[in-house]
Amino acid sequence: MENQVNNLKILIAEDNQALRIILCGFVRCYSREILYAATGVEAIEICKNNPDIDLILIDFHMPVMNGCEAARQIRTFNKEVIIILETADSFSDETTEFSREGINDYFYKPYNRISLNNLVARYFNM
Repeated sequence: MENQVNNLKILIAEDNQALRIILCGFVRCYSREILYAATGVEAIEICKNNPDIDLILIDFHMPVMNGCEAARQIRTFNKEVIIILETADSFSDETTEFSREGINDYFYKPYNRISLNNLVARYFNM
């Protein structure tokens, strides 16, 4: 991995604590700092206070505000951050919808370390 990849600032926006821990374990190897949010509203606030976040892993289904709405609002003030949506739902034609929301990509639960690593590699030159 290149030095840049070992130095990512990552936000994990997931309301399930056990899943936050799993994701943290997956991304720890290429992060310098990991932040956490349990709702879409918290994710937006954290992004406003941390404009240097490189990567957001955001759950589709969260209390208060879902991941798509949070991504749309984050894009109003941060056009550069990579946003990857995590979901247990299977989608067919939603990829176009996701790109309109400002989401770069998505992956499915249950988590797969290889799939997530491949996504991160796509956006951060691993």
